[in-house]
Amino acid sequence: MRNKRFEKKKIDISNKNIKLRISIFILALIVALGSFIFGINACVNSSSPNKGWNLYNLKDYYDSRYEGYNENVYLNYFINDGNKSENKRIIDLLCLSAKEVYSMIDSNKKHSYEVNGIGYINSHIGENIEICEELYKILSDAKEKTYEENSSYSMFSGLIQDYWKYLIPNVSNSSYREPGYIKDYVDFSKDLSNFNLDLKKEEDKYFAKFTISDELKDFINESNLYDVSILDLNTLFYSYYLDGIYSRFKDNGLNKGYLYTHTGEIIFMNDSFLESNGIRLYDSLSYDQPFVCGLLEMNNASYVSSIRSFPVFSEYEKEYFFTQIPSSNNSRSMFYDYRTGYSQNVIKSSTLVDEDMSSSLVDLTFKNLNVVNSTDYNAYKGLPSSICGCLILSSETNKMYLRNAKDYFKKVYNNKGELIDYELIMILD
Repeated sequence: MRNKRFEKKKIDISNKNIKLRISIFILALIVALGSFIFGINACVNSSSPNKGWNLYNLKDYYDSRYEGYNENVYLNYFINDGNKSENKRIIDLLCLSAKEVYSMIDSNKKHSYEVNGIGYINSHIGENIEICEELYKILSDAKEKTYEENSSYSMFSGLIQDYWKYLIPNVSNSSYREPGYIKDYVDFSKDLSNFNLDLKKEEDKYFAKFTISDELKDFINESNLYDVSILDLNTLFYSYYLDGIYSRFKDNGLNKGYLYTHTGEIIFMNDSFLESNGIRLYDSLSYDQPFVCGLLEMNNASYVSSIRSFPVFSEYEKEYFFTQIPSSNNSRSMFYDYRTGYSQNVIKSSTLVDEDMSSSLVDLTFKNLNVVNSTDYNAYKGLPSSICGCLILSSETNKMYLRNAKDYFKKVYNNKGELIDYELIMILD
């Protein structure tokens, strides 16, 4: 039996229904005109910037061709007079920059991009791949950091981060179990002889060839890990991402703002438009009880790297921060040491600020990774004198270690929100 809702009905269009036809036409015209005006207003309103600071979230400009490029990157930019053309220029450049950089550094070999990026290299292990100069410099830098003495970072430890990304949303305190195959892979990861990334420049062309040992190939096959991306920027990914976007803004003379991610990296582009931006520093009594322990006031262009082993924003905790293990003082974080596969658990959070800006955000985050993955706070002592910082030990909730503090740390609080005198805090010179 046919559904009566979908039966076609004949409409009499003879002259005797002319008034009805005219009325319907006028009504349709009014509705169409109203919809058109509403659409125009919506477009105008959506593209009209505020006079002053405007927040741009890459998630608002999604493009399925570059799925993932909008991951948790934000731009806060100052527009003098609400100029629409300047606003459009900022949006266009932000989206284009993000797509260009992301397509190079994304390690997912299932994605297909217009350039030969890290994902493409992962899907063509053993082949000589032509790459662009920018990716050549990124891979060269990551390789240098991987092989640096006492480095806690490795560009060949992508499988470790993939494991934590899988485990974090699928585990609870009551059912936590230490990983299985991750321990085996850590043994491969910390032996750098299992990997070789050959980077070459021939005249005006650049090439990358990535190979792995036969033993690692056998392990991957036996563990059914065919889709994993071994070559991966992992814990430095967002720093490379922001550096790439920032360089494009700088090249286009746009510097009235700052870029940041939810993981704690920030680039303040210019001194003139900051007007004392405050950065909140956090401590935590437990996994679900973070509190503000300090305020860092920024008046100058600078890089900021903040690494925490606990969540601050609940919407992000399943992505980057892990819970405390039951009956233990240990936590599991995405900011791991590739030599162990885990966080060291000695330092709960570390925030570094570099106003020199002679190097890059990547360099600062790399230094911070080595600090948080050290066995004690003495790792701070090896940092350049231009870098200030705040370090919180996991075993001493109410005690912070500040470095070059007086010029930057304007306020410090205890876990009750009360201001603390600097005399009560240990200062590292």
